[in-house]
Amino acid sequence: MDNLTSRVISFIRFPMIAAVVAIHCNFIIVNPELESRYLFSILFSITLKLIWVSVPIFFFISGLLFFKEGSFNISLYKSKLRKRFYTIFIPYIIWNIIYFCIVCLQQFFKPDLLLLLHKRIIDFNWTDYLWIFWDIRQISHLPDDQPACLVGVFWFIQCLFVTSLLSPVIYKIIKFTRHFFLLIFIALCFIDFKIDIPGINNVGIAYFCLGAYVSIMRINFVNYLRRIPIFISIITVFICSFSVFIENEYLDFLFTMLLQVGVFSLITYLINKDYCHENTLLTSSVFFIFAVHRLFTAPLMHIADRIVSYINNDILLYIYYLLTITTAILLSIALFWVMNKYMPKVTGILNGRR
Repeated sequence: MDNLTSRVISFIRFPMIAAVVAIHCNFIIVNPELESRYLFSILFSITLKLIWVSVPIFFFISGLLFFKEGSFNISLYKSKLRKRFYTIFIPYIIWNIIYFCIVCLQQFFKPDLLLLLHKRIIDFNWTDYLWIFWDIRQISHLPDDQPACLVGVFWFIQCLFVTSLLSPVIYKIIKFTRHFFLLIFIALCFIDFKIDIPGINNVGIAYFCLGAYVSIMRINFVNYLRRIPIFISIITVFICSFSVFIENEYLDFLFTMLLQVGVFSLITYLINKDYCHENTLLTSSVFFIFAVHRLFTAPLMHIADRIVSYINNDILLYIYYLLTITTAILLSIALFWVMNKYMPKVTGILNGRR
């Protein structure tokens, strides 16, 4: 992996995690009546289209980095699993324990407040304590909930568990099919089925495999993206952001792919021209923000629920929405900075040695 590609990947991670935080500041879920606010609804929908691009990009980067050597063998496989044990498995366990302790405190002070688990801790059986690490639907018995552990956003990590374990199979398939793998990628994106098992997400697996394909086939995608004129990148992002209003799934898929290319090419241009530089604090806090931000977005959404109905101007409402996202991000960064300054070893473990 060349220096420019490494810099692009390192830089893009923070704006993408900021987008993930934005996904969880969903005012429409807080107050469905906001959909009837015409201008706000349009601005919100376009923003949602832009920020959702972060999820496939993170999967793509994960696959790209996992197979960055381009080759694969048993020794390398064991080494990567050993590394992931420290970078994602240990933080995964600890953060779920932290969130569980917070739920316990909530129920201690407010016994009737049954957030997330929809069950009192005193009514837990021994298997419930295990399910918080994998699938809390087995505790809440709410089938409509997302199949995930207590830290809901960690469904992404659960997918990485699965793809990491299946990496030898993924490598063999890509080496055998070569460029025909792109057809498999498209098929995975359009498979119309839902397996309610944590760690199984067809789109997530598809983009992880796409990143793997780029690394295994030694495709320097950044080298191609750097040739795209900046105005083309901007126009692509602008036009594709409006695809949220397109109901055809095939066109939506095409525009979503073009949007990702536009985002990557735009950042590649800015990095290549030295208009943007990596900020150590921001890049090193990405995983921490990913893990902790729900502790801030939840109360901020509770506040928003009480305020939004009093904001009659759609532009002001949208500004408040952006301020809510910014506040959640800044609080997450501030907590990381304080903990990293005064408890660097603890923070290092929580941050997966990053």
